Amino acid sequence: MNPNKIFGITFTTLALALGAQQPTLLFTPAADEVTRSGSNGTVLRNISKQSIGFVVPNPNQPYSAEKYAPALAFQTLAGDEDGDGDVHSADIFGAIDAVLVTPYDWNPEQGAQPRTRPVTIFDCYVSPSVDVGTNVSGVPGLRKGDCGRFVRTPAGNGQVTRFISAEQLISVLGMFDPQNNQPLTANDIDLDAITVSVGRDIFVSFDQDHSLRLLINGALANFTLADGGVACIGASAWVPNARGEVANVLPNRGVIVFSEAQVDALVANAMLTDGGGMCQVVVLDTESLAIDPNGGVFNTQWGNVQLTWPHLLLSGQMMTGTGVITTLAGGQIAQVNGAALARGCGVGPTTGGQMGLDPSGSVSALAALESLGCEPCWFVLGSPTPTGLGGAIDVHVGTNLPVAMALLGFGLGALPVSPSISFLPWSPNTPCFPELYPTILPNPMLAIALAAGLGNARFGTFPVAATPAIAQGILFQAVTQVNGNLHLSTPITLH
Repeated sequence: MNPNKIFGITFTTLALALGAQQPTLLFTPAADEVTRSGSNGTVLRNISKQSIGFVVPNPNQPYSAEKYAPALAFQTLAGDEDGDGDVHSADIFGAIDAVLVTPYDWNPEQGAQPRTRPVTIFDCYVSPSVDVGTNVSGVPGLRKGDCGRFVRTPAGNGQVTRFISAEQLISVLGMFDPQNNQPLTANDIDLDAITVSVGRDIFVSFDQDHSLRLLINGALANFTLADGGVACIGASAWVPNARGEVANVLPNRGVIVFSEAQVDALVANAMLTDGGGMCQVVVLDTESLAIDPNGGVFNTQWGNVQLTWPHLLLSGQMMTGTGVITTLAGGQIAQVNGAALARGCGVGPTTGGQMGLDPSGSVSALAALESLGCEPCWFVLGSPTPTGLGGAIDVHVGTNLPVAMALLGFGLGALPVSPSISFLPWSPNTPCFPELYPTILPNPMLAIALAAGLGNARFGTFPVAATPAIAQGILFQAVTQVNGNLHLSTPITLH
């Protein structure tokens, strides 16, 4: 089937592809921030604490972060999670506390394989700071102690699958209440940071101090994991399901990789400044973890056993200006693609520009961080008028696809969640967003010219003078074409 026939359109095939593929960082700031480029004045310049941004650092030219997974897209994927009669949830997640993308493709027979599939929003597992409602997903949903994502399953759209659940974390780390000696419950933990290595070692940190009961030298012993410390669930301590997520864990088999004092030593050795130019010597609270794309390993001791881990990127509460360090050489300012992710002591403040954010203001710390092996496709929609139905609205589009135009489709949303279908049968090579919302198909599409921004970014806007007020909202999704392949944007639903 010709995919162009689905939309009744024809594009000129483009011979260009995405630019050079370099390690990339996904992140969420601890407070709402603005991209360095301003994203051509579109609303996409605002990276909120409910969304995910991305940046490809480059020491040789100015670079900007851009919005990779907008909160409005998550709202459409989750549907009317809070049961209030519309999809719009301005406070969805509360904030994103952690982002995880597995660095492998999972094969049920061969295990973890080098990732060849493109990373999309559906690959982004997140941990919220506030439990997400269960009106669509059902219980238990996505809680602050989980790391999960919204997907379409046989049960329909808006379902939650967890990479790891709060209960699994409690079991494998032996988390207990020292007052009554009983295991914690899911409500007792708040996952603050998580990442997983290609070897399936899962690294975590939590928002509070916790008591752990872990196996060491053949016996159980009690430990304290402070909120600045880092624990690990080694590959041998958990069993994957058919998606490569955690199906089962071995109780009490986690280990402590770094105490908070050891993380403080990493910070002191790195000699980075915060947003005010002060040299940092403590982490206070480890807020984000990622695998260092530069590679390499380090060793720690667990009882009589020496353990080997991949080097980590780490950011904490005191690292305002979005500073990042690495565990390399006992603690250094992190570098990605040769670009430093903080300023050194005595050089000046860490401004946020190192993460591609506008350095003109007081930039927050990072709340979440993840590293990718290459730049993902981003093709997203946003709107400054998410609740503007019944009047004028605007739809903004941004992408790193090498195109000069996109077509904007629209149709009625649905409650409690809009249905989608896989678009891969029609366009198997699409790297952007793999789901089509069929509600856009019966309606004429609206052309949006895209203007070049900083780097390989392109942006456009489409104003709508007047719209009807519709309870279920209007869903928008854009489409464009590169090298004969159609690409879909993330959806938004305006109310």
